[in-house]
Amino acid sequence: MRKHPDKPFLLRELADFYRSRLQYEDALKYYLKYLKKEPENYQLVVRLVLTFQLDDETLVNHLAEIIQGEVKKSPKNLPLKVLAAKFYQKYQFYPEALKIYEEIENEKTRGRHLIDFARAVYADSVYSIALKAYETLIQKFPQSPYIWQAYKGAALSNLQLAKQTNQQSFAQEALRFLDEVKKRFPGRSELAGLMMVEGDIYRNFFFDLDKAISTYKEVANRARPQSNIHERALLAIGESFLMRGDLSEASRVLMEVKTRNYIPRALYWLAKVQFYEGNYDSALVISGRILELEGLSGEVVNDIIELQGVMQYRETDAEALGLFAEADWLILQQKKSQAISKLKKALEEVVSVPFRIQLLFQVARLSIEIGNPEEALAFCNQVLTDPNLNLWADEALYMMANIMETQINNYQQAYQLYDRLLIEFPNSQFASSARKRLQKLRKENPDIVP
Repeated sequence: MRKHPDKPFLLRELADFYRSRLQYEDALKYYLKYLKKEPENYQLVVRLVLTFQLDDETLVNHLAEIIQGEVKKSPKNLPLKVLAAKFYQKYQFYPEALKIYEEIENEKTRGRHLIDFARAVYADSVYSIALKAYETLIQKFPQSPYIWQAYKGAALSNLQLAKQTNQQSFAQEALRFLDEVKKRFPGRSELAGLMMVEGDIYRNFFFDLDKAISTYKEVANRARPQSNIHERALLAIGESFLMRGDLSEASRVLMEVKTRNYIPRALYWLAKVQFYEGNYDSALVISGRILELEGLSGEVVNDIIELQGVMQYRETDAEALGLFAEADWLILQQKKSQAISKLKKALEEVVSVPFRIQLLFQVARLSIEIGNPEEALAFCNQVLTDPNLNLWADEALYMMANIMETQINNYQQAYQLYDRLLIEFPNSQFASSARKRLQKLRKENPDIVP
């Protein structure tokens, strides 16, 4: 190279040579030298550096330090900063990558780097970083051609964070961004899809069914009849009326669904209406129509088979089945304590063993959901103490161990229950998962190992 200082392509050839021999540190150093000589070829350099197959975390960190050192030496070198940002992004140094993308944005790029980065980290489920990138774009480049995508991305990132953390504050922020989208882009064709998201937030995070129904109706009224978004909105309206306890209005709306893709789900909810009203024969007829339409591979088939399964008790356990149906409807209405009361009453009946076990596990799960793990343990223990329910003892043990571990934080008891499951039921379907939980408990709580 000293003999040919005017031939930077030799630097690239040396870098390629070291890369082919997996000597990535030397390859990177020569690529960086080449980049200084030929900054216009930065995209090629970025692509080649990102082909490094780095499995060693220590080496990744070392190369990142080399790149960072070069950036500090040349803080105004834009191609070098792009390389650094791309390298950070690939190896999940997300805050560092975001910082550089913020620095290299200007009135010419107008948020292009930020929007690409935000989409990528959103796809990687790193929603907090995606949200920061979207918000930065909105603040710095309000007239950007990517502003629609930024508002949409910010809303959806907040929604995903709400789901992850179960915090309503993120859901509120999602609604705020969605409201801004509606104000700024009233004519966008994609707006209907975001309004469906808005309705889902009102329904699923705040259980504001009136607001949800109003939003879904606005979508249905705006959309072309029998378009996908129109049919989705009708389904959502029907489901919301069911959740509000209005079976007749739910049925009326669900019967308006006309397109092949959405009819099975509408029929499923119509079958549930009949089930809730105690019309089991009608429910079976409707569920049979779904199986005729869908075969055994449709999206709602598992739900229908489960519904048909419970209706097999309509003759042997009619009283208990009626209470179970009432409980199921109450669960849909988020009235879980009342549902538990119905299920307890059903358990007072003399019912067949398979139905009894279904009732016990259902009430146990609901007890966990309302924050009463002790009651859940008591119902699981009934499975262990009843010889007729021995076939489900492994599932009861697994549920009890999980309650002890995740709800009560009694790791010693959880350990003992997982261990008992493995000893008494080594071939259980829950054995593999129980073994993993034991290993985790040993690692995190070495003092509990007997």
